[in-house]
Parts: sequence; structure tokens; C-alpha cells
Amino acid sequence: MVKVIYGHSADHFQALKVAGDFSQWEIKPMTKSSEFWEYNFYKGSLPADSKVIHFKFIDDNGTWFTDNDYAKETDANNNENNVRVLTPEEIEELGGDDDEIEEAGESSYDINDEGPVRPAPSPTARELKDHNEGGDLGESAVIVNHVDAQEGSGNGERPETSGTVYSQGHEVTDQYKTILARIIAFFTNLFRSWFSR
Repeated sequence: MVKVIYGHSADHFQALKVAGDFSQWEIKPMTKSSEFWEYNFYKGSLPADSKVIHFKFIDDNGTWFTDNDYAKETDANNNENNVRVLTPEEIEELGGDDDEIEEAGESSYDINDEGPVRPAPSPTARELKDHNEGGDLGESAVIVNHVDAQEGSGNGERPETSGTVYSQGHEVTDQYKTILARIIAFFTNLFRSWFSR
């Protein structure tokens, strides 16, 4: 016997029904317990090679719906159905042969698969700077100090700019630190004035 359970409050419906692979999509009544609804099906209800069941619930108004407690799949008709992977024990109970039971235990059907892997985040400017300070500069990167750029422009030649990175040393970073300190001081004073009243 295999159970399909609607685990939310049993009091939401007068009569909850279910339909799925196990009933050839005929609507079947579910049994109400004190806390949930359930439907049991037995051997012979599914084709012998079934490893998953697809189903939907039907409410008092005849509206078909899926439950978020189960995984979902879209079928060939573009209908979204709940999916439940059968355990090897359930397949054995439903009458699967030994090969199918063993195959279900090794099944590559992963219901917890969260989809494609997220790509690695782009490196930040600090990570790139730390990486480049290690002496491993990319072949296209050229670092030119501000003074070098001025010297090169004095002889009438214009240096190539594609892939050129201008660095003005500590002068620029000191300016950024000063600006950042002023911004922090501004917001600190602003918050103190708001919350000190």
C-alpha cells in the first residue's frame, strides 16, 4: 500500500479528492483523519515500471490544485502536477520485479535537485588587485603611473590605451579615504540627531 497525504488542516475541505497515475486520472475520494487527508492505493494500480507518481488534488468546488509540500512537474500537456518518488520498498509492494526495485534504489531521478549550479561570482576590484600584486598580471594588462603617461605625451607619441590601467598610487586612495570618512561622519551625525531626541 502506498499513501498520498494532504498534510494541511483536514478542516479546510468537506470532501477532498485526488486523481493521478494510480487511478488513470479518475477522481477518487480521500479519507479524512483528525489532522490530514489520505488516499491509499495498492498493487496493480500503476504500470510495472513506474518509479514516480503524478497527481493533483480536487477541492469541494471541483478545482484541481497542487500542494507545495510535494515536488512539481509539468507534463506534455503543460499541466503542473505534484510528483512523488516511490521508494524501493513501495515499488516492491506495488509488484515491481527485482531489477526495477534495484534500479529504483540507484535511480538518478533526484527530487531535491535545485536546478543548474549558480555561476561563480565575478571577482571584486580588491580581489583583482590582490591577485595582480602577487606578480601574476594578465598579458593584456599594463600598469602606467600618472607620471609615465605625462612623460609619454611630451614626445608627441600617443601610447596605446586598450588594456591600459592608470594608477596614481597613494594619492587617489588617500582622496577616497578622505571622502569616505566624510560620508561616514555625515551619516553618524545624522543618525545621532535622529535617535538622541
